[in-house]
Amino acid sequence: MFHLITGGSGSGKSEYAEKKICRYLEEVGSKNMIYVATMFPYGDETQAKIERHRQMRAGKGFKTIECYTNLLQAAKKMAEESADCILLECISNLTANELYLADKTKEEAITGIVQGVEELAKHCKHLIVVTNEVCSEGVADTKELERYKKVLGRVNCALAAQADHTTEVVYGIATAIVGENEQKVLETEKTKMKMIIGGAFQGKLAYGKRIYPTIEWINGSDCEFNDIEKCKGIYNFQEYIKRMLEKGQEAELMVQLQNLSQINSELVIISDEVGYGLVPAEKKERYYREQIGRICTELATKCEHVERVVCGVSMILK
Repeated sequence: MFHLITGGSGSGKSEYAEKKICRYLEEVGSKNMIYVATMFPYGDETQAKIERHRQMRAGKGFKTIECYTNLLQAAKKMAEESADCILLECISNLTANELYLADKTKEEAITGIVQGVEELAKHCKHLIVVTNEVCSEGVADTKELERYKKVLGRVNCALAAQADHTTEVVYGIATAIVGENEQKVLETEKTKMKMIIGGAFQGKLAYGKRIYPTIEWINGSDCEFNDIEKCKGIYNFQEYIKRMLEKGQEAELMVQLQNLSQINSELVIISDEVGYGLVPAEKKERYYREQIGRICTELATKCEHVERVVCGVSMILK
């Protein structure tokens, strides 16, 4: 059984994962459990985090194996351990290590991590993998940070597609992300507006294309409102809003969106969630983040169906 656990920083996902893997160990009646540690000790802050995690799992029966890069190779060696339960923490550190310590390309990093997890799953009865939610902020990323987030997002989506269970932990509360929503979406009326939201690089567009295979999508980064009036699906909707605000056309934007559900009742909107993370230092970024939240909240009230995509898997909100 492969269980993927995601959540934000300090969300309680590590503690949840450790309790879960210990319960799995009790189920199989074994004492053979491995903790795969991926955080590279590069400074005092990191050392402190590593020590805190060591204290959290002290006395629980873990055998710790450090793996900063080349998970596939390490996983093959771990086959000799004959572990019943394995906990890997965490994918966000491993991704950074592959890109910057090992200096691998995006594709090399993605392939190596995904294949490494597949190999781990072959050699144990229960595997838990912890990853991180870092893609729901409105502040513009540097090119390098965007590269990292894209790779992590693709890895998370690939792992969730393989996992038997995917769980998101928020403030210590675990919520199952079930992949049983697609038929429910298809059964909804096709004549009412719908919305798909989620953090950046979560696989929202790929999910939308799978659910609505006949739609020709337009890009909110470069379309005009008359395109939105006629299309069946738009992605990067947050970018359309941002462009209008940057042009000082807020009043026109509000008029456009006020009647959108009547103008194009079959529209499917895909938009990034941008309200997480630190409040932006720049006034215009704060204003943009606030407006996209308010606009999408208003549109959601007019949608027949709203769902949130995490790691490529949807959760129905409405």
